[in-house]
Amino acid sequence: MSEQWQVRRGTTQENDDFTGAEGEITMDTQKKQLRVHDGSTQGGKTIPDIGMVLDALMPDYSRQQTITMPFTATKYGWVIAHAVNVSTTMYVNGVSVAQGNWSTNTWSGNLNCQILVSPGDTVTGAAGTMRFIPCKGN
Repeated sequence: MSEQWQVRRGTTQENDDFTGAEGEITMDTQKKQLRVHDGSTQGGKTIPDIGMVLDALMPDYSRQQTITMPFTATKYGWVIAHAVNVSTTMYVNGVSVAQGNWSTNTWSGNLNCQILVSPGDTVTGAAGTMRFIPCKGN
């Protein structure tokens, strides 16, 4: 017979009220989510499933803004480049992340240029119209 492994578990409210030991994992039986504890934070931190991660990274087009280079992100989001007949290289924190020749509204070889950036990332070198679209999870 195989071994069975279980973690401490309870309702959402029971998890919210619980302060687990450092490294302890608990299960919210109502939300079907795991939480990890640090020994001091009441309720711990939810371990996101892939659906939560993907939803948080989705662009929030209602908050998009036109930007100029250099641009330093203050939140997670997408830098999207759009230009016509421009040859350029885009850098994030000094590292080349995309290069090509835009023509007829596409980024040759890549079709477009969309870069996910984190708070503090600096984008330089790109030409044309640039937009920053924050992620929904911000």
